[in-house]
Amino acid sequence: MQVVSAGGTIYVGTDDGNICAESTNGAGKWEYKTGGAIHSSPSLAADGTVYCGSDDGYLYALTPDGSLRWKFATDSTVQGSVSIAADGTIYFGSDNGNLYALNPDSGSLKWKFLTGGSVSASPAVASDGTIYFGSADNSIYALNPDGTAKWQFESAGAIQSSPTIGPDGKVYFTSRDGYLYALKGRSPLAGSSWPKFHHDLRNTGRAGAGR
Repeated sequence: MQVVSAGGTIYVGTDDGNICAESTNGAGKWEYKTGGAIHSSPSLAADGTVYCGSDDGYLYALTPDGSLRWKFATDSTVQGSVSIAADGTIYFGSDNGNLYALNPDSGSLKWKFLTGGSVSASPAVASDGTIYFGSADNSIYALNPDGTAKWQFESAGAIQSSPTIGPDGKVYFTSRDGYLYALKGRSPLAGSSWPKFHHDLRNTGRAGAGR
């Protein structure tokens, strides 16, 4: 799925492992080759950095001109998109069951949180810094910004979708048990550059769009 920068550049990942940038008229700007298929949408930071995971087990950070800024290795595939906190911290999951938090400047690890199943969808970040994400262990988790657990809610099926946060702070997600859940939360979506899957509550995938 494609996303669009504030300047109009379109970014997309491909099954053959390329992260591509195109202009609005469809002309290619650049391609960056990874070592595996890309199933997630890219995410965009305020400085234009492009984040994208790959089946090769790496999360890639690219400059707006397509150069590698850094890459971070997990030991499993990265299927979900990155979400970004107000302080720039990068959050993403892996099929190894971890949610990772990275420093944006170097890609170094701040912490990781292990669940009992694959974390294959994007987290969502609230304005108070809480990180919400689901796991194939049937649970949705709420973590503090330091990686400690606030709470865990268990459904009757794997959670493989990305949660979203309503204006009143409610957290919405679906489960493989066939239900849509709404849980009480205290804070709305964070006002960061990319706080959830496809950026905003309308899932526009556009940097700079309203929440």
